[in-house]
Order: sequence, then C-alpha cells, then structure tokens
Amino acid sequence: MDRILRNKIANLIEDAKALKRGGGSQPISFDELLENNSEEKYFSNEVDDPVEKMHLSIDLKHVMQKLPESLVHLLTHLGDYNPSEISRMTNTPRSTLYGSINVLRKIFHRHGMNYYF
Repeated sequence: MDRILRNKIANLIEDAKALKRGGGSQPISFDELLENNSEEKYFSNEVDDPVEKMHLSIDLKHVMQKLPESLVHLLTHLGDYNPSEISRMTNTPRSTLYGSINVLRKIFHRHGMNYYF
C-alpha cells in the first residue's frame, strides 16, 4: 500500500512540475503565420482602440518629460534603429547603450508601461 501511495504522489509531483514548464506560453505555428499573415496577432504591440491610443500618448508624454535628455534621444532613436546602429551613430559602446536601455525599461515598468517597451 505504501508503494502505491508513493508512486501516486511521485506522479502527481511530476505532473505538477510538467505544468510549470514553459511558463504557460503557447507554441506558435509558423505555418499558420505564413498561411494567414497573422503575425500581428503574435508580434504586434500596436493599440487599435483610439481611446487607448490617446491614453498611451498621454502616459508616454508624462514619462518622457521626466527623462534626462540623453534617454529621450535614445528612446527616439530606438523607434528607427537597432542598438548596434545607434551605437555606431553615437560612438557609444553597446554595453553602455544596453545599460541605458535597461534604465528605460525600469522606468517604463515603474509607470506600468512595460508592455510597450
């Protein structure tokens, strides 16, 4: 009887661990992406609702007013260039640039806007 209970408990523990794997993420079917051109569904952070866009714009302006000028320039460059290109354009080491990007992420996270950055 003990052996049966131990095996059942071990199976329950193993099943619980298996549920935790992947952090709840779901696999993406690349075939579906190619067939349906539905990559926006998976990769887009864009807001469709006009009211939501207005709120996002207000929140973004509020956050940007508090940023130092160097981070504002970095933020505007990130909209058009990747970090390697910005590094070359500004003669800034990539490690320094990534440090600044992490600072931006923390600031946006603190203001509840981590989804957009």
